[in-house]
Amino acid sequence: MLEKETLWQSENWKNFQSLLGNDAFFIKDKEQKILIICKQLLLRKTFLEIQRGNLTISLYEKIKTLAISKKAIFLRISPNQKLPSFLQKKSFPTNSYKFPTLTSIIDLKKTEEEIFSSMSQSGRRHIRLARKKEVKIIFSQDTSSLAKLIREMSQKKGIKSHDALFFKKLLQTFSSQAFILLAQVKQEIIAGGIFIFSNQGCTYLYGGSKSDYNHFHAPTLLQWEAIKYAKKSGKQFFDFLGIAPQEEKNHPWSKISQFKRKFKGQEITLEEEVEIPFNKMWFAFFRLAKKILNTIK
Repeated sequence: MLEKETLWQSENWKNFQSLLGNDAFFIKDKEQKILIICKQLLLRKTFLEIQRGNLTISLYEKIKTLAISKKAIFLRISPNQKLPSFLQKKSFPTNSYKFPTLTSIIDLKKTEEEIFSSMSQSGRRHIRLARKKEVKIIFSQDTSSLAKLIREMSQKKGIKSHDALFFKKLLQTFSSQAFILLAQVKQEIIAGGIFIFSNQGCTYLYGGSKSDYNHFHAPTLLQWEAIKYAKKSGKQFFDFLGIAPQEEKNHPWSKISQFKRKFKGQEITLEEEVEIPFNKMWFAFFRLAKKILNTIK
């Protein structure tokens, strides 16, 4: 159900990365092209990143040559399919949650009634309750309100969040292919989310809500309206982006995953994000420094 060319391998994503100040470009072989993002490290070093792309042996050889001119010490990749075996042997897991190994997909080829009836009983009940409590879902360009919702929720969890300018650049780059939904109760904005269209799908990227208003169940109604809009726009699937494995009760995404599972999407396993060193000495230094900084935090 997932696309061969993902959102993170699109021309729009390249342009968005450039707006963020990253050096982003495509390289090609006879079979395909792949988006490379070059990001800065300390001591004038860099690393190369491939987000949800497919890496062939010939492309890797080109990337190795490129790494010299870019002073890159490693390649970070969240592959869309299994890496060639010799690269698997060279790789190290990042233990990052940026690109999860499990996602939940809603099949939009089903009718709206079929999708709704497939939800959990609590999911359907929460949508009805939100409507009964007069929660209104609106389209918006208000990146400040969205960023504030996400920031307040992230601070409670002790994690970083993006500012309004990040979301403004996202809307600027994707134009009509990106949209923000906000949930209101008597003019009070209590939940929000930003979504991106790709060729065939719609991806839920970021969202937040006010915990004081949990009893209004606004996020559930907001997601349902996004799913309906994606279907009406001709998309074939809706991607919740990431969920935690059910057996990992202490996973940082455990709570949000319970929310996403209310929609009863198909759970799809993805390849884990790994790092492949170009310079083993610098790579070992980077990993050690990162471990120390994480310990200090």
